[in-house]
Amino acid sequence: MQLFIDDGVQSRGHRKNLFSTAMTMTGGFTGPHSAYGFLSCMTYAGEYENFTEEELAEAKRIDAEKAEAYRLAVEAAEKIEAARYEAIQAEAKRRAEEEEEAARK
Repeated sequence: MQLFIDDGVQSRGHRKNLFSTAMTMTGGFTGPHSAYGFLSCMTYAGEYENFTEEELAEAKRIDAEKAEAYRLAVEAAEKIEAARYEAIQAEAKRRAEEEEEAARK
């Protein structure tokens, strides 16, 4: 019902999809999500084609590669952020020591 009403959505895209004569099929999925616990998704389509087992295996391989690349990117970003934090802390300590030294003089 929320998609039908589409309150707060300027484009009314959900409503347009629900009433579109071109969209003759709807696929739905609910599954685990790392940040939200669970996530539900609906996809509208006018047509689809079945994939061969080989095509599915290739898509899964590509997804796994993308997931690994994302994991590595997040890990690298976390290391960069940790290095920035350490540099800021070191600079703050250096300035505090300079101020203490100046105060002693």
